[in-house]
Amino acid sequence: MDERNPVLLRILEGDYEGGWELYTQLSAPGAQDDRWAGLCLHNLGRMFEAKTLLAKAVSRGEAAARIELATLYRLAGQPEIASSTLADLMKLPLEPFDAALAYREASSQALSEGDLGKATSLLERAWFEGQGTWAGDKLLVSIAQVMGTVYALRGLDARAIEYFEFATRSANPARRAFVLGARGLSLVYLGQYDEAEEALRSAAAHARHFPFSQPVLTYNRGVLERARGALQGAQKLFAEAAALAKQAGENETECYAELALCAVATATGEFQVARRHLARGRNLTSGPRGEGFALLREGALLALQGQPTASDVLHRAQQIFTQLRLDRELGWTWLHLAEAHLRLGNITAADEALAEATDLRHALGSGQAFVIESRSLPQVQAHLGNRAAEEYGQELLTDLAAAEGAVPRTVRLETLGGARLLMDGKPVRLDLARSVEILTFLLDRPDSRLDQMQITLFPDAEHKRSKSYIHQARSELERSIPGLKIPYNRERRTYSVVLDGLQLEWDLLQLRHALNDSSNPDFLGKLDLYTGPLLWPLDGEWIETEREALKSWIIQLGLETLDEWHAQGEHEKCLHLATRLLGTDPLDEALNEFLLKATLVLKGHAAARAAHKRICELYENEYGDVPATVAKFSRQLNQSLN
Repeated sequence: MDERNPVLLRILEGDYEGGWELYTQLSAPGAQDDRWAGLCLHNLGRMFEAKTLLAKAVSRGEAAARIELATLYRLAGQPEIASSTLADLMKLPLEPFDAALAYREASSQALSEGDLGKATSLLERAWFEGQGTWAGDKLLVSIAQVMGTVYALRGLDARAIEYFEFATRSANPARRAFVLGARGLSLVYLGQYDEAEEALRSAAAHARHFPFSQPVLTYNRGVLERARGALQGAQKLFAEAAALAKQAGENETECYAELALCAVATATGEFQVARRHLARGRNLTSGPRGEGFALLREGALLALQGQPTASDVLHRAQQIFTQLRLDRELGWTWLHLAEAHLRLGNITAADEALAEATDLRHALGSGQAFVIESRSLPQVQAHLGNRAAEEYGQELLTDLAAAEGAVPRTVRLETLGGARLLMDGKPVRLDLARSVEILTFLLDRPDSRLDQMQITLFPDAEHKRSKSYIHQARSELERSIPGLKIPYNRERRTYSVVLDGLQLEWDLLQLRHALNDSSNPDFLGKLDLYTGPLLWPLDGEWIETEREALKSWIIQLGLETLDEWHAQGEHEKCLHLATRLLGTDPLDEALNEFLLKATLVLKGHAAARAAHKRICELYENEYGDVPATVAKFSRQLNQSLN
C-alpha cells in the first residue's frame, strides 16, 4: 500500500473529482492508481467506468481492488458476485488498512442479507484492524457509519446516533453527507422530526458535488415526509429516489424506494398503483431483508383491501423479521396484522397483535418508529380510540398523538337511533339533511363509484340532481370538519373518506366490533351499544336493508345466548334479554317463546297467561292471526296445570 498515493489522499479528503483529475494527468498510472481512480468514478456515479477500471486494477495485480469491486456489485443488486469477489480476497494476507476495508464491506454484505449478528462481529474486526493505521480516524469514520446503521436496523436508534455523531466529527465532506443522512433517518424513527430535517438538509449541502449519495438521501427525506403524514411530498421524493437509483444502477435503494411508493399508494387507497410499485420492488429485492419488506408491503396492501389472505402474507414477513432480529419491522408487521384482523371483524386476534406490537415498542425503548406505519391504519386508530385508556397497547395511540404535537381531534359519528356528527364533543352544524347519510355510506363502503352512490342513495332522482347533491354534501363535510377529505381517485373513479390527524368514533363500528368479539360473553353489555335503528328517522331502501341486516344479526346472536342460558337454567337472565330484544323486534316468534317460558318459571301461570294474551293480541292486530309457535303455548300452560 502506497500511503502517499495522491489519488487516495484526495479520496480521504472526499475530493473525488480532484482524485479523478489527478489520475487523468498521470503519464503511467499503476494498478493502485487504477483502484483508487475506480473508487472516484464510483462515488461520482459513473458505475460502468468504475467497474471497468477496478477490474483492470485486479488484473494488474492489485488484489485489494476486489473490495471496491465487491461494493459496486452489492449496490448493483448482485449479492452472489459481490460475496465471491470478496471471499477470494479474504484468503490472502492483507495490510491493516485493506483488512479494515475488507471486513467493513463483508459486514455491509451481511447487512444486505439481514444477518445483523454477523454484521456486528465483522464490524468489530474492522474496527480492530483500523486502529492505529496511518489513515487514523478517517478510516474509522466509515466503520462507525456502518456500525450506526447496524444499530439503526435493529431499531436502537438512540445508540446508532452515538456512532453517527462520532463519524461526523472526523468525516470528510463526502462521507459526512452519508453519515448525516443516516443520522437523519434515525432521528425520524425517534420522532425528532425537526432535528432530522436539519440533519438531512446539512447532508444535502455536503452532497451537492457527490451524485452517488443523492438516491439514498432523497429516499431518507421521503421517509421523513411520510413520518410527518405528508404523503404527497413523500410520494414525490420516493419517486425521485427510485429514478436516481435506477440511473446510478443502485438496485438496493431503488428497491426500497419502490416499496415505499407502494406503502404511500396503499395508504391513499390507490391499490392498483400500489400493486405496480410492489411488482417493481419485488423484482429488485435481493436477500431475506428485501423479501421481508416486499411481503410486508404486500400484506399491508391486502389488509387495507379486506382480503383474508393478508394474514398469511404478513405471517411470512414476521418469520423473516424474527429470524433477522429486525424488531422495528416486526412491530410494523404486527400493526398491519391488527388492521387485517379488524377489517375481518376478529377483535380478539387484533388485540393480540397490538399487544405484540406494544411489547416490541417497549423493547425498543420508544414507539415513535411505529408512528410511520400506524398513521396509515384507520381501523387500528379507531379501535385504539374506542378502548379504555388503561388497556395494554394504548401507548401506541399516545405515540401517534405525540407525533402530531397534540392529542388527535375526535370526530364522533352517531348513526344508531339518530344521525349526527360531533367534533371534540360538540355537534357539527350541517345544512344538508343527507350529509351524514352520505358520510356513513362511504365509511361503510369505501371506494364507491359515483354511479353506485347515485343508484343506491337516490334511485328515483334525476341524474344531474343527485350528482350535484352528492358533491355539495362532500364539500360541506370537508368544510365543516378540518382534516376530513373525500378525494376522488381518478384511476378507479371512486370516492373514499380520509381522516388526516383525526380520531374517528363511530357507534355502528363500535357495535360491530363488540358483536364480533367472541372473547367477551357480556351480551347484555354489547346490546347497550345498540341505541336505535340505523340513521333514524331517515328512510331509503339501502338504509332499511342495513337496518334489517343489523337487527337480524343482533337477534340471531341473542337467540344463541338465550339457548345457552335456558339450558343452564338462567331464567331471569333469559327474561331480561328476551324483553330487551323484543324492543328491537316485538314480533319475533322465537323471542316471544323464550319470554313466555321464562315468565312461566319465574312468575307463574297467571303472569304467563297475561303475557300470552298480550302477545296474541299484538299478532292479531298486526297480521290477523297468531303464529302456531305462540298459539300452542296455551296448551303447554294447560298441561302444566294438570
